[in-house]
Amino acid sequence: MYTNKFLFLTLLLLFYCGTTSVKEDEKWKVPEDSKEQYDSFFSDVPAEETVFQVFFSSGYYEKRQVNLSDIVEVRADIDGDKRASKELKDFDKVDFFGKALLKIELYPDTSTLSRVRFLRSSGISELDRIISEDITRWKFSFLVENTKEDDIPEQFIVEYGVLLKRKITRKEAVEELKKYVR
Repeated sequence: MYTNKFLFLTLLLLFYCGTTSVKEDEKWKVPEDSKEQYDSFFSDVPAEETVFQVFFSSGYYEKRQVNLSDIVEVRADIDGDKRASKELKDFDKVDFFGKALLKIELYPDTSTLSRVRFLRSSGISELDRIISEDITRWKFSFLVENTKEDDIPEQFIVEYGVLLKRKITRKEAVEELKKYVR
């Protein structure tokens, strides 16, 4: 009886660990001041429809595939990841962590994006624009042939976590705001 429970837990652990993949060339060093939000974001168990999770800030970008790793993948684009991360530098004026959920629809015959729709906004429209531009640069590919309707997922969820860290003083922020008010 205990053997069956141990075997079940072991298989469950192997399944969970086996479905999360982070490619070696996509790893960056997590900044110490982002570690808490990073750990919190990736420790949450994603919904079954969620296929990718992305955590990024200015200077850090990580994409993990949490489901369907045997069916669909995203081609590595380190330069694109760095560009998306650098775009956040202009917004590092406040401390903020936002999560966004996107519904992705792919053409089943070509694996190209058909539609991107926000299910939940990050809370800042400028960040949503950066997220939208980021997801549209991804190049998807299917790892199986589309022999039946059920083989290829036509839609799935991508979860984003975006972290902003205040890098300017309050006085500098007030001076910058004065430029826009005039």
